Amino acid sequence: MIKLSINFKVIEDTVRILKSFYDQERVVLWLGGNSGECFYADEVYEPKQIADYDYFEIPEAGMDTLMQKIKSSRKILVAQVHSHPKEAFHSNADDRWAIIRHLNAYSLVIPFFCQDTDVQNFSNHVVCFVLSSENEWIKIDNSNLIIL
Repeated sequence: MIKLSINFKVIEDTVRILKSFYDQERVVLWLGGNSGECFYADEVYEPKQIADYDYFEIPEAGMDTLMQKIKSSRKILVAQVHSHPKEAFHSNADDRWAIIRHLNAYSLVIPFFCQDTDVQNFSNHVVCFVLSSENEWIKIDNSNLIIL
C-alpha cells in the first residue's frame, strides 16, 4: 500500500475550507506528486462545486478549471477530501462520483462537516479509503497517512 505524506499547512487549509461550510458537504483536492515510495500532498485546491447538506458535485466548468490547474502546475491529483453531515464513510454516491480515479488514489472523509476537526486531531477524525485495482474504494488504516 502506498502511503500519503501531508504537511500541516495542507491539513490546516483543508480544515479551514471545510469548516467554513458548516451545513453542507464540501470537497477539496490535494495536489502533489509521487516520490516512488509515497504520494505527497503539498497544495490544497478548492474546485468550483455545487453542494448541499449531503451532496457535492463538480460541474463541467469546475472540471475544466481543475484540468488546467493540473496541467499548469505539473502536479498530480493525489487525494480528494470531503465532509459528511454525520459519520464518515464512503457512500455509494461517493464511490460513483469520486473525482480521483487512479490506482491507490486516496479519498478521505471527515464527519460532522469537519466542525470538530483540527490539525491536531485530523488523523483521528478522518476515515481513509484507497482505490483498488478492482476499481473499489477500500477502507484503510490511518497509519498510511504521514503527517509532517
